[in-house]
Amino acid sequence: MKTETRPQTGIIMLLVLVLVVGIALGLLIARPLYHKEEDVPERAVPTEAPPPVEEVPTEPTPVEEKLPPADEQLSTPLEESSAAEPEEGTAPVSEASIPAPTHTFGLAAIARAAEEPLHLAAGEVYLYDGFSWTWLKPLEGVPVNDMSKDEFQLIDEKPVYLGTAYETRLGVDVSEHQYEIDWNKVAKSGVDFAYIRIGRRGYTEGGLFADPWFESNYNGAVKAGLQVGVYFYSQAISEEEAREEAQFVLDALQGRSLDLPIVFDWEKIDNEDADIARTNGLGMERRTDCAVTFCETIREGGYDASVYFNRNLGYYGFDLRRLTDYGFWFALPIAPPELYWPSFYYKVDIWQYSFTDTVPGIEGETDMNMMFVPVAQG
Repeated sequence: MKTETRPQTGIIMLLVLVLVVGIALGLLIARPLYHKEEDVPERAVPTEAPPPVEEVPTEPTPVEEKLPPADEQLSTPLEESSAAEPEEGTAPVSEASIPAPTHTFGLAAIARAAEEPLHLAAGEVYLYDGFSWTWLKPLEGVPVNDMSKDEFQLIDEKPVYLGTAYETRLGVDVSEHQYEIDWNKVAKSGVDFAYIRIGRRGYTEGGLFADPWFESNYNGAVKAGLQVGVYFYSQAISEEEAREEAQFVLDALQGRSLDLPIVFDWEKIDNEDADIARTNGLGMERRTDCAVTFCETIREGGYDASVYFNRNLGYYGFDLRRLTDYGFWFALPIAPPELYWPSFYYKVDIWQYSFTDTVPGIEGETDMNMMFVPVAQG
């Protein structure tokens, strides 16, 4: 049987040959489109630089990441400090030896001073807490210190307030450590008021003790015409003990008249017995409970109440939001020539500016204080 496929096969082969030749010619013609690297023309350089990328401010990194005990932190997360409480026994660095930040965010009136600008990203303020410059979130409801460094001046190595919002009065605080005092000489030296220790609690066994010089100091200060207040050196570790201390004060006063509030003076032990102090480990919440209980018991007894603290306790040891019903007595000794004002973010009523002052009528060194009395606005 004959077939007609052979002519068709030849035609197919011819078409394949034509296709191969066409592809080869196409590649040869297209080759100039693929330049060598050196043949590529140089890219034009723009005449203007691209707009700078806006920098996003980052929060400062703490100098040290030392976390305080859990109960030493504020209870409300939004108000917790980003800084850690310095370790017990750590020697504070002088504020004067650490330069204040030079930057500011233009809200010095809110932040109180150029060295304490407002941290816009977190609503915090930059301040010196007694150990380092750090960011802290202001506590809601606690009045802010409305005095600035510019309103103070050192005259004869003593701080003088030059502002107009307050009248100032000078005062001493004394205990058995000053022994016998000539209160007439004290009054004539320019002292206006005196805080007298009425008693204390021991820091190892927790016993209560009357100050043996209280009666003499109270009577002498009153007779000399000074304004008088009393304070109790507390080592309370519970509300029950704080109430016991307040009742001890009321019983010792026996209804005596006072010109100034009764002060809850709770202090950390930092001497050679620090390791055996019964107050070790006491946290912010319980310490504040003790302060509130003491002050409320005093108020129930018919007297006003105040709380004493230094910068460390003021920022990390007490929840000041719970203490705004009482006066604030703030301890911060001056360090000339830079530090000569009450450098604390919150408003204070009395500033203890020296632990080593000398006053006529008092043998040896004594504490010195400045009281701020608001001037009535006409």
